[in-house]
Amino acid sequence: MSGWRPLIKGYFAAVRLIELNYRTQNTLATVRAIAVQTLRGVADTKVVDAFEGRILALAERIC
Repeated sequence: MSGWRPLIKGYFAAVRLIELNYRTQNTLATVRAIAVQTLRGVADTKVVDAFEGRILALAERIC
């Protein structure tokens, strides 16, 4: 292939990757919010903090 077609393919691949990253971050934020609300008052604060820290670390790794 030559010309502009490879550029267009690369552009759309980058856009898809950005969208996937955005959706993944939103999903992790939702999981974090649900977990914190579920564990609040039920589990020790250390457990909640540890779980929240793990979710945040995973989100940083993906980004």
